[in-house]
Amino acid sequence: MNPNKKDNEIRLKVVEALQDDAYKGIARIDPGLMRSMGLNRGDIISIIGQRETVAIVDKAYPADVGEPIIRIDGLIRRNAKTTVGESVIIKKANAKPAVKVSIAPAQQGIVVHGDPEMFKNSLLGRAVVKGDIISLGGVQRRRDLMGDLPDIFGDLEDMFNGIGGFGLGGFQQIKFMVVAVTPNQPAIITEDTEVVVNPKSVEISEETVPDVTYEDIGGLKDEIKKVREMVELPLKHPEIFDKLGIEPPKGVLLYGPPGTGKTLLAKAVANETEANFILLNGPECMSKFYGESEKKIRDIFEQAEKSAPSIIFIDEIDAIA
Repeated sequence: MNPNKKDNEIRLKVVEALQDDAYKGIARIDPGLMRSMGLNRGDIISIIGQRETVAIVDKAYPADVGEPIIRIDGLIRRNAKTTVGESVIIKKANAKPAVKVSIAPAQQGIVVHGDPEMFKNSLLGRAVVKGDIISLGGVQRRRDLMGDLPDIFGDLEDMFNGIGGFGLGGFQQIKFMVVAVTPNQPAIITEDTEVVVNPKSVEISEETVPDVTYEDIGGLKDEIKKVREMVELPLKHPEIFDKLGIEPPKGVLLYGPPGTGKTLLAKAVANETEANFILLNGPECMSKFYGESEKKIRDIFEQAEKSAPSIIFIDEIDAIA
């Protein structure tokens, strides 16, 4: 293994996280690389793609040992503005304990009320920078890595049941934007951190929040690989097809019983490629008036063209075949 290395930085290929690590703010790299960089389990690293973010480092899974890769989940990839298959720069972060962190729901239409201490308890050990998108939970996993967090896990579920009627699992589905961090640098949320929760969502104009990532899809590893080759590759690297003189696929037919993950897979690819996702239900296009069905479909494609790159997902396409 000989990843690109400069001073105390390395360049690694991004690979999706396994579900046990998803949304916990954890990155896994080869233990040999960790030693060469002076990193221990639980240290904070900077991950630099088109944007810089931070994560807690852990050693790679046995099957990944010796590989120049970094396993990170969809939120970390979003925060670093990178995606699966691309390369990022890794270095040890100079992270300080956070004095104050302000967060707000990152999804439009969501209003959150509750004791800020309850939110803080679910974010203990989380490394953040301003502008990150984060989710709640994963404290036990971070405690195992860092070893110095308070043991408050037995009470967490009861506390979260008191917030807006949600259980902890429900709140893990809500994404939060880190609006402000004091000091304004990579920081770790500790017991002494003041966490301010803005109840109303913030507007994120430049990009969407990934509500579905590859880590959310279980049991479709081969299917994800095939769809990524046919959809993600042409969207992110069209120059490859231009150089080879071949036309990329214009459409992909996903078939299977209801509930097997077809729509979820399409949404994940759209999120990972930062493409606009348009869901079109086939039966809704049908009309008793002549030409109305064609007009609806034509309008959708015009909308997709204006918002390019776009992925149009036609559900129950057999209804309009």
